[in-house]
Amino acid sequence: METPTLVAQARQFGEARNGKVYRKAFAQFPEREIGVVKDTDEAALSYFVRRFELLAQKVAELEADMGSAENKGSYLNKILHLRDTLPEANALGDFVPLLDKLQALEESLRSSITENRKRNLEHKLAMVEEMEGLVDETDFKSLSTRLREIRLNWIKTGPVPNEDAETLNERYDKINAHFYEQRRQYIEMRAVQIEERTAQYNAILAKQLELKTPEAQLHPGQIMKTLNVLSQEWKDVGNIPKEQYEELKAKFKADKKEVLRLVKRLAKNKRTGKPGDPLKPRQLTPEEIEQLKNFKIKQTLLEEAKGILEKGDFRGAYPKVKEMQAAWHNVGPTPKTKAFINKEFLYICDRISEFSFLNKMLYQANPYYFRLSPRDLVNAKINIMRDIIRKEENDIEVFTAQIKEKEASGADMYSQDNKALVGRVNSQTRRLAVKKEILNELRTELNEQLSAGTY
Repeated sequence: METPTLVAQARQFGEARNGKVYRKAFAQFPEREIGVVKDTDEAALSYFVRRFELLAQKVAELEADMGSAENKGSYLNKILHLRDTLPEANALGDFVPLLDKLQALEESLRSSITENRKRNLEHKLAMVEEMEGLVDETDFKSLSTRLREIRLNWIKTGPVPNEDAETLNERYDKINAHFYEQRRQYIEMRAVQIEERTAQYNAILAKQLELKTPEAQLHPGQIMKTLNVLSQEWKDVGNIPKEQYEELKAKFKADKKEVLRLVKRLAKNKRTGKPGDPLKPRQLTPEEIEQLKNFKIKQTLLEEAKGILEKGDFRGAYPKVKEMQAAWHNVGPTPKTKAFINKEFLYICDRISEFSFLNKMLYQANPYYFRLSPRDLVNAKINIMRDIIRKEENDIEVFTAQIKEKEASGADMYSQDNKALVGRVNSQTRRLAVKKEILNELRTELNEQLSAGTY
């Protein structure tokens, strides 16, 4: 219902004429038609005044909400949108104070954003400087924890001034990339180190077992000296994961106890002149007997694989190798002192597989390769192996980049998928080394042919 007050207010800012309602020009905005008269001029004017009151209420609510909000920056777009659309609203009222209010809110908010971004810059600079100060740290466990905390704070901290963002993010990304590369190298180095130290422990165990043989008993005075040397060597090996070490240590102590008992009996027999056999060999447990049987099975498989490699005829060799590998995996555990056999078998199988694949690619490139001269045949193999190596290196680079990206994003690298990805890179890296070894052998063969004048 129209009232004289609403009508009088409306006529300050607009008018009805010829059945239409117009808003008067103000500021830089010209007069514009905002609606039609459906009943009386007064009713139409009152209607558009009420619409303006709703707009004024919307501006007031926006100001109140922004004042109580923690994240005031999120209101900037709302202010800009309302400021831009307000002059086009179909309403009658004094738009100038509303636009001035929005302008003041925008300026206040932009000032607040600028101050916040300066504070954010200070916080992020402090984070980056702390990270750069940790660049030479080698305690990767505690370092990973701290960098994870920094990354969470970095994400929670808002944006910085645009002119500083690129440089700051580059510093942050660079130190993160450096850390994850260092950690990757450390993990690889540590894995090799653990493998080498475990092999050293097993070698000491094997030497200690030899002290109980009849041959060693012929020189009882040397047994104790050797035992002391082995004990010192054991201390000098270095640390490995506790679970692995405790198992080896228990074996070392048990065997050492038996050797000391043997030395004691040898000394007693020497004093009493009793010739007897002082050594009562420790009876093998059922588990140890089974492990020795497994070792003999693996020895047979290893010799079979060596025979294929030495023969040099790799036609149909790949399926045979896969069959042997399946049989190998079905064999139970072997003595830890014989762990070297697993690595040797893997290496032999890798060589057979790579030679088989090389011959397959050679046949695809030239089905009549057997008609080539010796020099041309070696040259053809070298060119194909180069291509194979190049592709393998590209694959490794791609997968390594994926791993680094996952690490940088804070992904769980112990999840099944990520562990499989890391395992794939490690497997490809191992096979790549075998490929390069074969390529060097082919180059040596070619040089020998050239020296001998073979064509």
